[in-house]
Amino acid sequence: MATLVERPQLKLQSEGELRRGLLPALLATLGVLRATGVLELSLQRLVRRFVLHQGRLQVSLSNAREDRLLEWLIADEQWQAEDPSPVETAIARAGDSPLTGSCLAALGIVPADAIAGQLTRHIESLLRECAAWKGARFRIVPGKIDLGLEPVADWPALAAALCLDEQAGAPAPLPAWIVARQIPPGEIEGLDTPARALLARLGEPLRTADLEGEVRPWAERFQRLGLLAAAEPPPQPEPELGALGREELERWLECARREDLPGLLGVEPSAPPDQVRRAYYRIVRRFHPDRFRQGELAAFHDRVEAAFALVPQALAVLTDPEARRAWDNRRSRPAAPDTTKMIADLDARARRAASQGRRGDAVALLEQALALDQQAREPRHHLALLLAGNPRRRAQALDMLEALIAENPTAPEYCAALALALFRAGQPSRAKKLLARARTLEPDAPLVQALEGSSRARQRLERDPFLAPLLHGLKG
Repeated sequence: MATLVERPQLKLQSEGELRRGLLPALLATLGVLRATGVLELSLQRLVRRFVLHQGRLQVSLSNAREDRLLEWLIADEQWQAEDPSPVETAIARAGDSPLTGSCLAALGIVPADAIAGQLTRHIESLLRECAAWKGARFRIVPGKIDLGLEPVADWPALAAALCLDEQAGAPAPLPAWIVARQIPPGEIEGLDTPARALLARLGEPLRTADLEGEVRPWAERFQRLGLLAAAEPPPQPEPELGALGREELERWLECARREDLPGLLGVEPSAPPDQVRRAYYRIVRRFHPDRFRQGELAAFHDRVEAAFALVPQALAVLTDPEARRAWDNRRSRPAAPDTTKMIADLDARARRAASQGRRGDAVALLEQALALDQQAREPRHHLALLLAGNPRRRAQALDMLEALIAENPTAPEYCAALALALFRAGQPSRAKKLLARARTLEPDAPLVQALEGSSRARQRLERDPFLAPLLHGLKG
């Protein structure tokens, strides 16, 4: 099929049923493709073959009677004989026979222009006969066919398609924007002025809403024959940057915060790559950090600079199909739970439960928090304080506080908490050593002051639901 089709982006079926109305569109495609080969139209045993040469239809005109006439004229030069009757007869027949006219034109007896219409009408009559067949089929065979010296009728396939278009004048749906396929120059003969003007305008995308008068019916004809293609609207000129308001800037910064890449470039999620690239250049000009070094919006400079770093990433992701799919998949997954927030929420609920005297519930909530993160310091600290008041779990509480001190040796609150727990456990000597250490780290720490006898510090800490039970049971 390579010889037949020079532009394979246009699909052409090599054979099939010759449905009503198909022949004009088939001829138009062959003309656009400048096909070379043979177009065969058949109905049972009846076959018509048209030679294709670079998108032009050629039909051999040879038959026995005209062959003898041609041989007689050429061999004996009878047109120069004294008896002109054979020549006059031949010239008279030129109006009826395409072959006779072709022979005489080849010999220079009649001008070629005088028989051009006759040859065209000959091919047209053959095509119309085939178009009227019911149940006919077509077949296209690629390859160059040499007709030799035989006289031929020759007609551009595109011109034949327009002539055979049986639905001329019937409306045809048009895309919003259209452009002409690459029509070989000079291949459409006998077009009216509106049609030629339309083809001249269709070198660039044309909005169909602008088609008026005699031009639109021609556009519908071209569309029906497959000579037009849907087109993208031409890019609009970029508007002036204009003033940038605080509200617009904050919306853009919010898109960057949420990593909304289409929103960051101001395009729809389904925008094609060309549109994304145009939007990228507009955003670069509008939100470049250099615009925010001074003026009313200078306070946003650092945030704009951080957000602007995402703009090249947005361009790369939204113009690369694989990267875009990966980004879409990542965005479609449910967000991972915020463990830190969940732990803080459980710790707050435990504090409320302890303040209401529900120490068992508070312990359970803190253990849930540690199940999310065993190294979370606040839940470990609070759970150790609650367990220190329970003789059966006091040893666990002491271990937890010692681990916190080992991990955070400069934190006075853990030393003071372990000292408080040891006082409650009846280990005053060890408790005093830890209290001295806590005093060295931060002498003004509230728990340090409370353990050293400050009634004001102790009253304040007794409002803490985790510390209150231990302080209440501690002798002054």
